[in-house]
Amino acid sequence: MLKNRAGRMIENEYPWASRLHCTARISPSVSELARSVGAQLPVTTLAAGYEDALIEEGHGDDDNSAWPARFVDSRP
Repeated sequence: MLKNRAGRMIENEYPWASRLHCTARISPSVSELARSVGAQLPVTTLAAGYEDALIEEGHGDDDNSAWPARFVDSRP
């Protein structure tokens, strides 16, 4: 991911290859499946929280490489 998207992260531009709001819809299904077999996925749960926050902050249509924006967003 870094090799392909590092430039976007540095420039704080995230044209979509895989929109964040689309991939965020997968997390609940993954978590539910894990619970159904007794597995725990704490990183998935943490990631889902970050994805939700990014979407609320206006990054839903951005690429998944927008993750660093949660910490260093320079948008007005």
